[in-house]
Amino acid sequence: MTMARRLVSIVIGVSVYAVVLVAAAPGTAHAHDHHTSTPPTHLTVGDQIFDGSVAGLRAYLDMTQATDPQLFAQLSPDLERLEARQTTATVVAAAGATVGLAAIAYSVFGRKTCTPPAVTDPDFAAGMQRWGACNDDNMQTSMTAGMIGFGALIAGGVGWLAIAPGRSDIMSFVSRHNVLGREPIRFQLGYDPSRRFAHTGVTLSF
Repeated sequence: MTMARRLVSIVIGVSVYAVVLVAAAPGTAHAHDHHTSTPPTHLTVGDQIFDGSVAGLRAYLDMTQATDPQLFAQLSPDLERLEARQTTATVVAAAGATVGLAAIAYSVFGRKTCTPPAVTDPDFAAGMQRWGACNDDNMQTSMTAGMIGFGALIAGGVGWLAIAPGRSDIMSFVSRHNVLGREPIRFQLGYDPSRRFAHTGVTLSF
């Protein structure tokens, strides 16, 4: 019984750790200490600043719809493809997290209640066997469900990383824009305008 509890605790602990890893994968966690946080990325057009992400590109492109409809028409299909990948990646990550958390919950709450036989039970030996079999079944159920949950969480995180647009996709879009557009977009890595703090970073234009 003690060994079963230890194995269940290990499975649950590993699975919870996986939740933390996968939860951090879809977004960038910003620490309060700028020395340990990921350098922020931004897109600048003239004196305007946008987040260095697909959402930031959309905010900028929507702004050009009225001022430069030709540029908007040329770039909107490219951005829509990036947005479709972002949506697909989010669905994959959410599905992995849902299945993973459900399996982990089942590994904890899906256990049967195993009652040991009373000492005065005339069929004490058979009762002990049934109790042991019940505990073994609970251990196997917890381990199996926990590992399925762990695998689903990892699969969701890997799927997100494989599908979601990355920095190279954003820079490719910026490069194409700057070939077509009038005012170039500059990709800034390492400057946080909300804090007016410059990390060690670079500014790229194409």
